[in-house]
Amino acid sequence: MMNKLTRVTKQKGRKINVDTEFLKYLYDRGLTDQDIAKIFNVHITTVRRWRIKRLGLRLQEGRVKMSEDELNKLKILNKLGFNDKEIAIILGRDYNTIRKWRKRLGLEAVGYTCGSVLSCYIKRGYGEVIKDIISGLSDTEIMIKHKIKPATLLKIKQAISCAQITMEILDKIMRGEEI
Repeated sequence: MMNKLTRVTKQKGRKINVDTEFLKYLYDRGLTDQDIAKIFNVHITTVRRWRIKRLGLRLQEGRVKMSEDELNKLKILNKLGFNDKEIAIILGRDYNTIRKWRKRLGLEAVGYTCGSVLSCYIKRGYGEVIKDIISGLSDTEIMIKHKIKPATLLKIKQAISCAQITMEILDKIMRGEEI
């Protein structure tokens, strides 16, 4: 028999059945009360009541600590210039978990990275320029075709180069190779 929590909302008598094992699993993955509230579309205080009264979990008890391997990867990725969001994606962790651990370890926050700069260029409509650079079109042809200045082209090329190097390093890290 599954152990369920039931929440009846005041609006429309909506019932929410929550499997306690699933709720524990979400906490183990590093999700916050706020994240879980969004998943179940309930108020954050409802989730806190579930956690404290029904599951008997205090704030830190419900979360799995990051392993030494994960902490080492976090340190390496931060040193290489990855920001918290990118590290969270790479390690399969919640952004807030990574941010908190980075602060605990005394690591500096990373602002814009190669990937985020490249992403900004794509959002600004330079996706076709990037494709042309990667395909090997000459600088002159790209500037004429897309009507861009040499300085803009240079910045985009630098972001692409940086992103390619970053991907090579990331690939080595994920395979467990030395950098």
